Amino acid sequence: MADKIATRQAYGEALIELVEKNDKVVVLDADLANATQTCKVAKAHPEKFYNCGIAEANMVDIAAGMSTMGLIPYCSSFAMFAAGRAYEQIRNSIAYPHFNVKICATHAGVSVGEDGGSHQCIEDLALMRAIPGMTATMYSLLSLAEFLGRSLGGMVQYRTEIPEKKKYGFAFLVYMLYETVDLFLLWLQMI
Repeated sequence: MADKIATRQAYGEALIELVEKNDKVVVLDADLANATQTCKVAKAHPEKFYNCGIAEANMVDIAAGMSTMGLIPYCSSFAMFAAGRAYEQIRNSIAYPHFNVKICATHAGVSVGEDGGSHQCIEDLALMRAIPGMTATMYSLLSLAEFLGRSLGGMVQYRTEIPEKKKYGFAFLVYMLYETVDLFLLWLQMI
């Protein structure tokens, strides 16, 4: 079995392959390229990379416009900001007209640890699944380039995590259980 790597790292590497195979693929980031691993595209193919600053809503609207020109934008930010802060733009500017835009929500769940509650997002999949026509996905063991390459035809949210980071408290317990049993169900109720 191959070494385990963070899904965001696999995402960054897969994007390079996609950019090299398809000249219509472009990558947008909300000033988090090192964290989301889109920095790999910025370094290898700077003409295909757009840093939109700390403005996720604007990034999504820029991607919607790019898709009208036949490009296939991949927008990247933390799950809290991609699904939370830019939800209205995803819904109205991408989903309503059915544009071919991909959203990669990194640092999902409670795995961000020391970044705190303002960066933790467990509701991103629920938000994206509620949008008609949106495919919401989460992968852990990846040939992500192969998957991303097969899904260029519609709206997709890719959710990634950061398992190479140190785990804290309850998130660590869940991670350890997940890694050591064949079937693991976790029920949490928000109070």
